[in-house]
Amino acid sequence: MTNPLAGRRIVITAGPTLEAIDPVRFISNRSSGKQGYAIAEACAVLGANVVLVSGPTALNDPAGVETIRIESARDMLAAVEGALPADVFIAVAAVADWRPAEAHDKKIKGNKGEMAALPLVENPDILKTISQRTEARPGLVIGFAAETHDVEDHARQKLDRKGCDWIIANDVSGDVMGGDENAVAIVSRDDVWRSQRTSKSEIARLIAGRIADAVEETCRSGLARRLETVFAATNFGGTAMNTVDVRIKPLENYEGLALPAYETAQSAGMDLRAAVSEDVTIPPGEWRLIPVGIAIALPAGFEAQVRPRSGLAAKHGISCVNTPGTIDADYRGEIKVNLINHGKVDFTVKRGDRIAQMIVAPVTQAVWQVADTLDETERGSGGFGSTGV
Repeated sequence: MTNPLAGRRIVITAGPTLEAIDPVRFISNRSSGKQGYAIAEACAVLGANVVLVSGPTALNDPAGVETIRIESARDMLAAVEGALPADVFIAVAAVADWRPAEAHDKKIKGNKGEMAALPLVENPDILKTISQRTEARPGLVIGFAAETHDVEDHARQKLDRKGCDWIIANDVSGDVMGGDENAVAIVSRDDVWRSQRTSKSEIARLIAGRIADAVEETCRSGLARRLETVFAATNFGGTAMNTVDVRIKPLENYEGLALPAYETAQSAGMDLRAAVSEDVTIPPGEWRLIPVGIAIALPAGFEAQVRPRSGLAAKHGISCVNTPGTIDADYRGEIKVNLINHGKVDFTVKRGDRIAQMIVAPVTQAVWQVADTLDETERGSGGFGSTGV
């Protein structure tokens, strides 16, 4: 399977956090964000819908990844919780354990020969918070442990303390933080897997591959348990959603956006995002053709339908001119959505906005059989409301 993480939503944190002391000074650390960014990109390459919540870094947003930039630990936690639900959460960020009790709005003036006291308070524990959620907990929660000694022992302790599923431990006593190479140990409750020292991009590919191996079993078993409960309560049977491999090509105008993804385990449609270079305003009664920055290759016997988003229709009167729009299996051009404004005020489309849904479905082709007569029915040739209002 070329895209083993297709349809999976993964939320990743990366980089340092910055805790303001005053407008000039802050508390932070040496994390470059390189490893987290590399993991985000590697997961996206395997087909995942990736949301990267990043502290301040000098790195460009990874291709095909929705990147949310924050500064403080509290901002990071809020962004992570806002990105849920997800199948996987990976806490790579080096989050500051403490922050100043008060962030001054003016620069603190120092007295020569005296050190001003700086009271600190504890920051929220993001990994522990997500691990111990009772609702919308991702099926696989992964933490990172940056240690300088007794790396695996500390990782096991952290695994128990946080309540997560894996800890990816690395030795940062050398040049790992800010460097381009790394070596990690993936510690779970039953096993330890160790990598060789190699580039952070290769480490990311290895981690993404192991996540792909694990997430199918983890997420499907969780879904199976939920379905089992529903079926037992309602006394009917069923199976998990069918899947089909579809090749997708992000185009140049798609850089930085998240790939279409199912938001829940039983979703029928994937959200399409506007790949516009500048805001597009649609006046009432008019329509605009909005690019979404992707081309796809459906397998023979399937179509993709583009349909309106119910939320946009209900709140703003925004729909699609040709609904549903059909994408045939042999079409290779960019997908575009013809949005129409049925509302009473201008509607503005911004880059990254979710503007429509795409549904992939099997197709049956008709084979005409020419006949002189047709079977008679009670309705006959009646139509256009002949059966009732």
